[in-house]
Amino acid sequence: MLISFSIENWMSFKDKVTMSMIASQQTTFGDRLARTKNKLRVLPLAAIYGGNASGKSNLCHAFKFAKKLIVEGTKKDQKIDASPFALCKENRESPCNFWFVMLAENENMYEYSFSVDNKQVHKEKLIKIRSSTEEVLFERVLNEFPVIGNDERLRLTSENTRKNQLFLTNTIEQNQDIYEDVYSWFRERLKIITPISTFEFESMLPLSDPWFQNYVEKLKYLDTGISRVEEELVDNTIVPASREGRYWVEVMSKEKFVRHDEGGKEVYKKLVTYHKCHDGEEVQFELRQESDGTIRLMDILPAFISSKDGAKEIIIIDEIDRSLHHVLIRRLLEHYLQSCDSKTRKQVMFTTHDLLLMDQELMRRDEMFLVERDSNGESCIKSINDFKGLRIDKDVRKSYLLGRFGGIPKL
Repeated sequence: MLISFSIENWMSFKDKVTMSMIASQQTTFGDRLARTKNKLRVLPLAAIYGGNASGKSNLCHAFKFAKKLIVEGTKKDQKIDASPFALCKENRESPCNFWFVMLAENENMYEYSFSVDNKQVHKEKLIKIRSSTEEVLFERVLNEFPVIGNDERLRLTSENTRKNQLFLTNTIEQNQDIYEDVYSWFRERLKIITPISTFEFESMLPLSDPWFQNYVEKLKYLDTGISRVEEELVDNTIVPASREGRYWVEVMSKEKFVRHDEGGKEVYKKLVTYHKCHDGEEVQFELRQESDGTIRLMDILPAFISSKDGAKEIIIIDEIDRSLHHVLIRRLLEHYLQSCDSKTRKQVMFTTHDLLLMDQELMRRDEMFLVERDSNGESCIKSINDFKGLRIDKDVRKSYLLGRFGGIPKL
């Protein structure tokens, strides 16, 4: 789970901002809050509102950048794709800063932070957080390691870590699993769905899997007109060469391909849907024949279905309402929230302009966040719960539209 996330000098975020997923003292929907072994109550949901160009997508890009840098790493002499605040010369020449507080495997809690510019890693630190104490596992300042531990292999790895490479990433590349649970949190748990990307869910394969059958049942329930989803063999020559490590490949608009290894031979099959006629006969549809809303739903639906590994993902969806009706989104959120309890370790975070979701009968006040950009182009993030005098019967949507909270276009 994500406990909190902070960024500084990243895109439109000049000063340090923090998004905390620790629940407030609000009692509403308290039974769906996760409880950790150190007695933290953690939110299962975060809805992020804000005007156009306020910085909502920049927040999502921060997660995507951090995951890519940690999981994929860098090559020798490769530039880091850092994006500091551009409207101030001092910031343009300063590193971008990231802090993650996370609940990893076995309920271990960590704070992992790093500071980078386009050329190098300036700082990096990993802290293990216990109930009453904290232990610095390693600390890095440029390529010096004032804290590294007594493991000789770790010390050798630190000496061989390039200036443009994270030490956490290098330990994994050197087959050292001492920080595997932190690395796996980013690689396996953190999922980001952009407005133009798909959810890469390998648990969907094979089609006979009960998880996939549940997925298709949900598509039928949500009024897509789809009766089933199947695979159809295609010529490998139409699939792009750049497909390493991917199960899902988009070749043209809306088309999705699945890679299989059959007897040591690589074959590709494309997904097709079936719809029933009034007489009960089924007709095959290409995905390009489906509506934009159906394709978007197929992409984000896995976020709301429990996965095989116990549903521990942190799923971030940018523009959840793109091409989707409010009633459908609300039903997905209601279904997800009804499944949450004290043992839940899954979280869904999304940006949206759908004001009908800003409803205290659906979400807690501390689950609603606002991103606002000021006249200097600087973004900040705040929780609606931070505003005083909000009662459970208050129409927060009306207050938001009246500009009480900020986070609306300044026209």
